[in-house]
Order: sequence, then C-alpha cells, then structure tokens
Amino acid sequence: MIENLKEPASKILRAISSDIENGNYDLIIGDDASGRLPTLLFSNIIKAAYNERGYALPKVRFVAGGRHLGGDRKTAKKKLLSDYLMPLLPEENEGGSVDVGIRIKDALTQTEEGTPLLLQLKEENKKVLVVTDCVFSGKSLDPLIETLQEGGIDFDVVAISSLIDPDLEWKNKLISGGEGGVPEVYGSLASGVKKNVDDLFAELKKAKKEDEGEFGYDGERLSEFNKTVKKEVKESREDVDSLSKEIFLKWREEHPLLP
Repeated sequence: MIENLKEPASKILRAISSDIENGNYDLIIGDDASGRLPTLLFSNIIKAAYNERGYALPKVRFVAGGRHLGGDRKTAKKKLLSDYLMPLLPEENEGGSVDVGIRIKDALTQTEEGTPLLLQLKEENKKVLVVTDCVFSGKSLDPLIETLQEGGIDFDVVAISSLIDPDLEWKNKLISGGEGGVPEVYGSLASGVKKNVDDLFAELKKAKKEDEGEFGYDGERLSEFNKTVKKEVKESREDVDSLSKEIFLKWREEHPLLP
C-alpha cells in the first residue's frame, strides 16, 4: 500500500522542489484521517532537505477534514481552526511548564516568542503545505483553506490523486500526483485514527468497551481489532520511513546542495 505512494509523491516533490530548496514551507498541515500517511511521508522528506540546508524544521499538525460541512457547521469548524492556529502561547510558570488547563495541542501551535503561528508565517513570507490523499470536490478542505485565505496566508495543497472539479475555487493552488480514484490509503486502518468532521482533531482508532455488541463484536473480537490496528500502524510507519528515505535520496541527486 505505502509503495503505491512512491510515483505520485515523487511527481509532487518535483513540482514543489523550489519551495523546499528555499525553505518556504514553515508549516505542514495533514488532512486526517486518510491524509495522515502522505503527510508523514512529505514531512520526513522536507525535514531531511531542511536539515541539510540548515533551515528550521517545519512544524507538522493534523486536523480532521470537514467534508459535507455547510452553514453553521462550517462556520463552527472554521472557528475551531482559527482558534487553534492563531491564539498566543500562554505564559509559562516559573518551572517552565504551561499553565494548568491549557491543552498541549494549543501550546504547540505557538512560537516560542508567543507570536501567533499564522501571523509569523505571513510576516516572514512563509507558506503552509496542506497534504491530503485525494481531492474531488475539495469540500473536505474548504474550512481549512478558507481559514488560511482569510488570514492572508500563502499555501499549496498537495494530493496523491485528484479529479478536479472545474468550479474548485483554489484549484490553482492544487498540486496532484495523478488523476484517478481514491488512493489505497483511504479508509485503511494504517492511519491509526478516525475522524468526526465537526471536530478539530481525529481520534485514535480504537474499539472501546461500549462498542461491545455492535456488529456482533464481543470483548475478545474488539481486542483483536485493536491489535490489528496497532500492528498495521506500526508497519505503515516503518514503510513510510523507508519510502521517504528512498524518495529523498533520489531527490537529493537531482537537487544537490550548491557549494
């Protein structure tokens, strides 16, 4: 499954090489859930390139896609995204820890200086790289894209595959690895997470006690399901690490460091 990402990812990498070589991507946002593995792949490659060039490594964040959201639900999702990306870093206590009650995920969205992350990107003319598995109507990404646009943030969207809707407003920002159907990573257990489109974050894909009885599953079968998920996640991460190294080494041959 992961090996099938090689050709489209390599094609995308060629298209964004200039931005990588110049260190333009300061934030990578993955579209959970099925965009998680492609995001890990690209973040590994970009971090390796930045390391060699002495750039600060890009931050990597995951947010749940918002497919089929409209009206008040879409507005609420955009508010979650804006609040996540824009608030100031809370003051640290004397011991260096963040005030009790502040979620670590909120704290991680900030710079050490306490500047809102998106504002810093704008001031430094940096870009956001949004990674997903596929783009058809683009509706799943609309809340995130509109949040970035309204913040005046430059961005690119990369998708393993796409069938571009001619009415897609941000199609000029889309870089696709190929045309066609849904990639194999879509809907697989290997992402390790599942999403509710109204939520900001995906959650771990784990069967719980209250799931007993659903679809005829008993406690033993739920336990086996969780073991299967854990195994697939571990194997997929190892495969992503291996493939990202392979793709990066090939890319480095074509884009050597200038003396």
